[in-house]
Amino acid sequence: MKLWKLLTLFVISIAAVIALAMMRPALYPSPDISEALAARFEEGCLLPDQAPHPVWECYEIPASGAPHQTVSIRHESGEQQQVLTFQENDQTKFRFTPTQKGVWTFSTGGDIDIDADRPAYAKGFVAAEGSKWIRSATGKAFVPQYVMYDKPDIDAGLDEFIDGHGFTGFHITNLRDFIENPGYFEAVALKTYRHGGVTHFWIWGDKSRNETPSTYGVDADLLYTEIVARLAPIPGWTVSYGFDLFEWAKAEEIEQFRAKLQADSSYHHMIGGRGHKNEYKEISSKLDYVSWEWHRPSYEDYRDHLKEANQRPAFSEDRFRFRVPTRYPEKDYDIELTRQGLWDSAMAGGVANIWGYKPEGKEFSEPYPNKEEIKTYSRFIDSAFSVGMTPDNDLISDGYCLRDSDQAAICYSEQPETLQFNLREIAAPMQIVAVDTRSPYEEIEVVAPEATFDWQPPYESDWAFRISAQAEGDRT
Repeated sequence: MKLWKLLTLFVISIAAVIALAMMRPALYPSPDISEALAARFEEGCLLPDQAPHPVWECYEIPASGAPHQTVSIRHESGEQQQVLTFQENDQTKFRFTPTQKGVWTFSTGGDIDIDADRPAYAKGFVAAEGSKWIRSATGKAFVPQYVMYDKPDIDAGLDEFIDGHGFTGFHITNLRDFIENPGYFEAVALKTYRHGGVTHFWIWGDKSRNETPSTYGVDADLLYTEIVARLAPIPGWTVSYGFDLFEWAKAEEIEQFRAKLQADSSYHHMIGGRGHKNEYKEISSKLDYVSWEWHRPSYEDYRDHLKEANQRPAFSEDRFRFRVPTRYPEKDYDIELTRQGLWDSAMAGGVANIWGYKPEGKEFSEPYPNKEEIKTYSRFIDSAFSVGMTPDNDLISDGYCLRDSDQAAICYSEQPETLQFNLREIAAPMQIVAVDTRSPYEEIEVVAPEATFDWQPPYESDWAFRISAQAEGDRT
């Protein structure tokens, strides 16, 4: 090829790179993200020389060779996992999370004896059982309620929003910046996991802000590979391809992203992609959960979400923001709508949501004025929600109920004057407690003289009830 042609190609290539860089929005769209992506984070997986070695924790193992090579990890029982290596500070390494005690052997050489029980916080990966979101280490169902974060002070957020409010975990929007500072995203996932919680990531954004794979100026294939190698072995997170996908994304590219993550790592995470706005139309039907952008869903809407999901977990994946002042009064929330939304989404059968309280000038969530009400919701649902629960509103005269066979039920009623209970479907004898959902958590015993009875609340409020058949040992 003549020299002038080579020079021409070189100039065109340089121009293309510059054009792409100019298309990319500012790396740091807010001071919080700027600080987070500039800081270094120390939270990491456990090292093999640390003892003991508990099951369902993440381990980091040194290796040799180039990054992104496949490693097989085999348990003495025959169970096998697959991960990719990555490189950090000129050291090749890989991560894995053992799902059972015993000796695990690495195809790179060496092994590790997992000799300690599962810590109480280590609940495993997020998975599904029918329409319920569950944790793989415990099998327990939960209702994902995320708070908008993306702030650099992860520990303060955990103290405030996970411990103080009772939210499930953080919603993090900018996973497309993972290569910029993987330590931040790993620290969010690991710290939240070690608090017993879950993180939900968004990768891409909308077309108008150039937050798509073709416009953001990031090597998407490298990004996905690094996510697989570094993040996939860490438990306790889910991911959406992004928001406003109906503007630009095709089903094929989302499905290819999911296929890559599942091909390169045996640690599978719940992968979704937010669908259309206020209509039951998915971008792809071949994902792990179903979601839409639905404005102010009611209890009936949440019930419809689960019907449309057809035995897959459902996510109402708009961000339900309490903004002061409000930008969108037709869809924004306030304190009361937030409290009602939490209870409606749980009592419909367990639909995931994203929440945020944003006073003027704030990008991500600040502490809610009604944090005690949110914590009461969380304590009640965490203690009583189960995989087998399905709607049965005939248990009370006014409100919503979920029942798990003849063993347990939960009900919710707003400002009842007198509430009629019909508990013939629950095995006797039974135990009933009432909780005022507008106050700090406190249980009030409800005496059930028979399967059908009337209950007079001690004062006006909204009430939740936990109903359980007593085990033999509790009947004395």
